[in-house]
Amino acid sequence: MSGASGTPKAASNSTLRVTLLLALLLLLIGAAGAGATALLQHAIRPPTSDDIAQLVCTTYTTQNYDPLLAAIDPTPVPPAASGPFDASAQSTLRKSLQSLDTGSGVVTSCSYNGPVFADPSNDKSQRRYIFTMQRAHHNGPLTMPMIFAVQPDGGWKISRGSDFSGAG
Repeated sequence: MSGASGTPKAASNSTLRVTLLLALLLLLIGAAGAGATALLQHAIRPPTSDDIAQLVCTTYTTQNYDPLLAAIDPTPVPPAASGPFDASAQSTLRKSLQSLDTGSGVVTSCSYNGPVFADPSNDKSQRRYIFTMQRAHHNGPLTMPMIFAVQPDGGWKISRGSDFSGAG
């Protein structure tokens, strides 16, 4: 036994604590790095049309409409959507979607088919997706065609001329 009571045991406990703390720190740094890598890959790769289609379903089923609004191409599409897609227009669309959630019930399921093309020319600057959604208090599914437009960076956004309510 050592002259000072418990000195080897105290040193051993201290070494163990430092080792565990370093291991935990490395684990956290690794997890943060993996998350950062995923974010960077998304940031450096513009969204595909399928990414946008999945985002549409996610926003409708979670009722979190901010990502949907951010994915809408602000370019006017007369006569359906003329004028700027400013904060007022975004607020109007958000309120319309929230009103549907209140009146017809939230979207309980969403699926999509696409891209499908309306004409045989297969215009490469646009893609058409057909969304099928079920609302909690609505009899039968709603079908919503949406047009996605390619952006200058090669990514895709939703055309303002798309059907956001399933009404038309």
